[in-house]
Amino acid sequence: MVWKSWGRRLLLSAVVLLCSGAAGAAAAGDVSLSLTTAPPRISTSASAVFAFRAVQSSGWTCGDCAITCKLDGERRSDCGGNGNGTEVVTFAGLKDGNHTFAACATPRSGSGSSAGPTCATYAWDVDTVPPTATVAVESAFTAAPNVSVLVSLSEPCPGGGGFTCNATYCDVRM
Repeated sequence: MVWKSWGRRLLLSAVVLLCSGAAGAAAAGDVSLSLTTAPPRISTSASAVFAFRAVQSSGWTCGDCAITCKLDGERRSDCGGNGNGTEVVTFAGLKDGNHTFAACATPRSGSGSSAGPTCATYAWDVDTVPPTATVAVESAFTAAPNVSVLVSLSEPCPGGGGFTCNATYCDVRM
């Protein structure tokens, strides 16, 4: 009975040692960084939320990584919490246009790894102004069976958008 208790304590001590990172720091190795949440490639929101994880080659979360972020080429800043899980960073007040986000994880000098930073990047467009369509006709009133109209769209209509008409109605899809 005493031997079994001692055996369990030894096993529990080994698990605590592994989970505390004492054994994991020496085997840190390379770090991968993956984005788990990002805005859609074309976003109608002036805000963006990114979530990401830095993971060591051993499969453990990189608790000894310095995580930095960069938006649109601006100077890098610390954006990660303590590196113990999924990190989240939010940007607000984004202007319409193209944006690029980069998150980089670098093992700290005492982590047992000499690897440089590992980065993940994401590019997307912010478009908060809804597109408009202008319809111009030759005459305001007519009884003619055929009428010519000019439809002008304020921006291209990607993804199957456009203007279609049939005998009863016209449809503008943006």
